[in-house]
Amino acid sequence: MLISNPEFLNPEVYQADDRPRVWRNAIEPFVTWQDAEDALNNPWNHVITVIDDNGRRMDLEQVEEPWFYMGVPKKQELFELANMGYTINICKYGHGKPQVDELLSKIEETFDGCADCHIFITNGADNSHPSFKPHWDKPVNFIIQMDGETRWQVYNERASHLIEGEDPPYTPSEDELTIAIDTLLTPGDVLYFPSRAYHNTLHTTGPRLSLSLPIWTPKRCCCSDRKRYNLVVHR
Repeated sequence: MLISNPEFLNPEVYQADDRPRVWRNAIEPFVTWQDAEDALNNPWNHVITVIDDNGRRMDLEQVEEPWFYMGVPKKQELFELANMGYTINICKYGHGKPQVDELLSKIEETFDGCADCHIFITNGADNSHPSFKPHWDKPVNFIIQMDGETRWQVYNERASHLIEGEDPPYTPSEDELTIAIDTLLTPGDVLYFPSRAYHNTLHTTGPRLSLSLPIWTPKRCCCSDRKRYNLVVHR
C-alpha cells in the first residue's frame, strides 16, 4: 500500500481547526471490485445493508443457518439488488485484507482510536437509486475513493452531543444546512469529516467503489489485534 500524501495522518492538521478536508491522490487504491464481490459472497463475515430509494436501509429477509448464531441476508438477493444499481454497504471489513489492517493500524496508533472499514459500492447500472440522505454519524470518518467517482457534500452544521442516534435518522431540510465542502472524489482521494457533521453523497454516473473508515476516539475498548502471525507446521 502506497501512501503518497501522508498529511491526512498528521495529528497537527486537526489541532486547531476540526473542519472537513480533502487530499488529492493521497493513497494508492488497494480494495478492488473482486474484493467487494468476495465479501458479498460471504455475508456471514460482514454486516451488509442495501440503501433503498428513500435513502434508508432496506429491510432484507434474514436467513438463519444452524452453524451461525445470527441471520444473514440471502446472497442471491444481495447480488440482484447490487446488479440493479442499488448502493451496497459492506460493514466490518476491517480485517478483509492485509492492506486494510495496515492502514487501520496506522490510524489507530496515530489517533489513539478504534477504527473499522466499510465498503460502499454502486455498480452504475441505474444511477437513479440514491445513497443515504443528509445525516450525521458519531465517529469521525475518512472516506477513500477506490474506483469511479463520488460527489460528496459535507455541511458546516453538526448534531449536538445531547442528541443520540435515531432510527430512522433525522433528515434536515435544505435551508437548515450550509455547505462546507462540495467535492468530487476520484481514485486515491481522501475526504475527512468530523464527528456528527452532516454529510451525504449525490448522484454520479458510472460505478463507484469507496471506503468509509469510521474511528471511535478516544478508545472505547481494546482495539483489534491487526498483527499478522505465522502458523508453524511441524511434519
